[in-house]
Amino acid sequence: MVEAWHRLSTLLKDGAIRGAIIAFPACFLYLRLAQRLGDRAAQRKHKRGATLASRDKLLQLVRAYNRDAGDSERKETYKRLFGFGWELKAPLVSEADLIAEGMYVPYTIADIP
Repeated sequence: MVEAWHRLSTLLKDGAIRGAIIAFPACFLYLRLAQRLGDRAAQRKHKRGATLASRDKLLQLVRAYNRDAGDSERKETYKRLFGFGWELKAPLVSEADLIAEGMYVPYTIADIP
């Protein structure tokens, strides 16, 4: 029994040592590789806007969005602010009053509304 116990403890100790010799460097290399790949992916993903699209293409995309989704959002806001008959009331209200009531006003970056 003592012999078996000694053998078991020796095997566990040797296994732990061999595992540590292999596992620690492997984990370290894996972490370094994962960090490098993650950094490269982040660099590819976070490029400047000017490198992703030209000014004309960006302007075209913004206008298309404003034409479609932006119009529907504005209509919903007009309905919320003015209620029934908003189509008649909205053109008569000044821009300052719309802003005071919570109407979204798009901002401009690089002359692109």
